[in-house]
Amino acid sequence: MLTFEKITLTMAVKKRINIAIIEDDPIMAEMIQDNLFLKFPSATTTIFPTGELALEKIVTPPDMIILDYQLDSIQPDAMDGLQVLAKLKKILSSRMNWPFKNLN
Repeated sequence: MLTFEKITLTMAVKKRINIAIIEDDPIMAEMIQDNLFLKFPSATTTIFPTGELALEKIVTPPDMIILDYQLDSIQPDAMDGLQVLAKLKKILSSRMNWPFKNLN
């Protein structure tokens, strides 16, 4: 049993993870990306500076989305994170069955 768990963990760590980061602050986006690379060296990350750009460009559902709540530093009238999340759910939920978590 212990061997099986070790094999599972090894396989999970080696799996390439695709992560979308939706963050309008470039310093924060880079910090998030750097921390993800420390934890998941084989991860592929894509940074979107606006929710609108993410909605336009995300075609294939990523394994994880990190989404900022306030996305108005580039465009004052930009959608906030909850609005982007609602649209992402609508667009991506039909393509993949994955949970949406709100981490406050």
